[in-house]
Amino acid sequence: MVDQLAAAKVVRELDLGITAEQTERLAALLAEHRVDTLDLGVTRIQSVISQAVRDVLLRNQHRDAAWSDGCRSAESAIFAATFSVVNEMRPRQNRTTGQVLRSLVRQARSTAAAEPLLQRVDASALGAPTQTA
Repeated sequence: MVDQLAAAKVVRELDLGITAEQTERLAALLAEHRVDTLDLGVTRIQSVISQAVRDVLLRNQHRDAAWSDGCRSAESAIFAATFSVVNEMRPRQNRTTGQVLRSLVRQARSTAAAEPLLQRVDASALGAPTQTA
């Protein structure tokens, strides 16, 4: 959708007399460019993080193996988070009404399943006694 809006704006601002199909192709090209830019940014971020973790590990060689494993685990978590953020920003195919409804049902179920846990956490934050299973 973002790429379609950008393509429409380019066509309007430059007063291009192109067809709807050409505008859709422009949107696809903008999407490709955006994805390439995201991938390049992620690669650079990952490179900086990897180098920082290597530097920390080298400076702290005297630490135990569990500490080193924790650093590597943190690095992996950052990489996973980075990829999930980028994947959310990638252009997607339009979803059908059924897909949207199934997604909403799944979200409602997961919220309902988490609700008792959230109530216990809220109660314990207020100083109320909690039940243990």
